[in-house]
Amino acid sequence: MSEDLQRESEYLWDPGAEPDPEIAALEEELAPLRHRGDPPDLPGNRGEEEPASRSGISLRRPLVAVLAAVLVAALGVGLWLRLAPSTGTSRAGSGITGQTGEVAVLAGSARIDGRDLEADGKLAPGRRLTPDPEGRARLSLPSVGEVDVDAGSELTLTESGAEIQRFHLDRGKLEAWIWAPPGVFEVDTPAARAIDLGCVYELVVDDEGAGHLAVTSGWVALVDAGRESFVPAGARTSIDPDRGPGIPLWNDAPEELRNAVAVLEEWTEASPRRRRALRAALRAARVDDALTLWHLLSRVSREERGLVAERLAELAPPPETVDRQAVLAGEQEALDAWWEALDLGSASWWRHWRQPL
Repeated sequence: MSEDLQRESEYLWDPGAEPDPEIAALEEELAPLRHRGDPPDLPGNRGEEEPASRSGISLRRPLVAVLAAVLVAALGVGLWLRLAPSTGTSRAGSGITGQTGEVAVLAGSARIDGRDLEADGKLAPGRRLTPDPEGRARLSLPSVGEVDVDAGSELTLTESGAEIQRFHLDRGKLEAWIWAPPGVFEVDTPAARAIDLGCVYELVVDDEGAGHLAVTSGWVALVDAGRESFVPAGARTSIDPDRGPGIPLWNDAPEELRNAVAVLEEWTEASPRRRRALRAALRAARVDDALTLWHLLSRVSREERGLVAERLAELAPPPETVDRQAVLAGEQEALDAWWEALDLGSASWWRHWRQPL
């Protein structure tokens, strides 16, 4: 850790430590907005038990968790202000402009369009980055983020502009850390397009075009031919060139649910095996697994949808405005309203935001 970062870290946790000049200046600017009075009477302050649910329907966060989230957000803003370039404006002042990516070789060697890179280079639109079998490379995109590309991967920069940085991952693995506004960073694969909504994630594609997406922070939307999957932090989903985006599952989902979802994704036609898998999925689903059941609603027949809706309603009741017949008919507005009740992100916001694109 650098001396500057160490000094900042010490001061954040020990007010008696030597203050960092920039943090001290920021504190002085924010001083008029400091809270005065007693702490708010939040549920977590009264010793109430916190349910183990990710859904906002019943989740209560103790005060310490709220303060920690505020601290993380403040640190993130501070780092962004220190690292973000001050020139260029686009997408509501994000500073993103059409540009090449800076490539640094982290291990072994890598190539751009077949030309060896000894240490670093630039990835321009239309060019392909290919780390060697023992190689690993890091792609830095100013004002957008960083992407680590694993050995044997093939990643092409297909479009670079003020509003979009789009890539195509033919095969291999990438890990992305993105701080750009939603929708700026996109990765196409043979199975689906991953649209970053401000997050950290891993994307893997095998030689057949199948693979998986795992999200660590924020969330990612996977889209292909009208099918959508919303994957929040702590969840993952498969991708397949024949079926597109898979059904998201929490990383700690029960094994019975994971096995049942794999069958439902593979066996799309009515069959005894599919019916058994559906019953197993509904039986194994926990309250948190409303995420998985909601996605199932748009991937099953009308008859199956009734069974899924009934179980989902037990785990996460829909808003009173949601009409059951509209759900059974697969109407997107009704499904979106139910999604919003899960408190995992706004599907309506996502759809309205996508329209201008």
